[in-house]
Amino acid sequence: PFIDELSQILLAPKIKQAPASRPEKHKDLDTELRKTNAKLTHQIETLHNKLEAERQRAIDAKKAAESNRRESDTAISRMEKALKEIEDLKKIVATKTDELEKAIKTAKVEKNAKSAAVETANRTRAIFSSRLAEKDGNVKALKTELSQAMEKIAQLEKSGATDTKEQFAKAIEKSIPTIIQTPRSLLSGILGHTISPNDKPVFLIDGHNVINSMPQYVAQDNKGMKHEELRNLFIKDVCEFQRLLHPCELRIHFDGPKPTEHTALGNNEVKIVYSGGSGDHRADKRILQYVDFLALQANERITAITVSDDSDLRDEAAQSGSLLLYLNEFFSLF
Repeated sequence: PFIDELSQILLAPKIKQAPASRPEKHKDLDTELRKTNAKLTHQIETLHNKLEAERQRAIDAKKAAESNRRESDTAISRMEKALKEIEDLKKIVATKTDELEKAIKTAKVEKNAKSAAVETANRTRAIFSSRLAEKDGNVKALKTELSQAMEKIAQLEKSGATDTKEQFAKAIEKSIPTIIQTPRSLLSGILGHTISPNDKPVFLIDGHNVINSMPQYVAQDNKGMKHEELRNLFIKDVCEFQRLLHPCELRIHFDGPKPTEHTALGNNEVKIVYSGGSGDHRADKRILQYVDFLALQANERITAITVSDDSDLRDEAAQSGSLLLYLNEFFSLF
């Protein structure tokens, strides 16, 4: 329609001005004009086709651009998602790194603790061996002196000596040193504090410190004995110790699980105390509370003796008036 309208516009003036009957010379001009018009029409159609082609290319380019933009948005979205995943992985790696560092530190601490426990065990074993050898030597010496004394008594009886056996026994007692000590006298010597037969000291024992440090329990732990069985073994040993140290009370303190207190194996002088957890309820806190409780008993003399290798617990217990025993000192009484 555009070309038809353009043709009418271009040709209209010529058509209107053409006479009804044209001379021959005008016919040539009309023919020339029609050729020109046809040429122009062809050029206009060519330009129109080019314009349509360019418009189609523009449309195709726009579609391609939109497609590229969508692909670009998708790529950007994927990239952002990948970056987020990378950040999440970095956080996980950082967390795992912290956990690994803590695990390494814990392993080092445990290794050092085991080394210290082994060293303590070896030192304690050496002390026990030395004391045992010393006692064996003293017992042999005592047997020799007693044998000599019995021979002297026999000689005196034969010679009709005027000294009575009681007088002679007193003389022998003065001349022969006391070599074998009772657990209570040995306790007084270790503490540097007199524990008379009428005293009823209270031993406050750091239970987990014992079973995690003393060689006889560490050895059972290394053999695979369960923790509960280790506690029961130690409690049984303590009940035997109590009979040797009578009169006394032994309170074995453990961490957790719930705050409870009960007698051990029917022995009213041995109490098992569970502190009930961590923090302010740990066993050492309960021990210190009981030391303070004993210090307030004004009606009777009660000696508190804290048994532990934990330096912090020992310091605080001493400040509250408790006497102190290291683990190897406590076990050397028996």
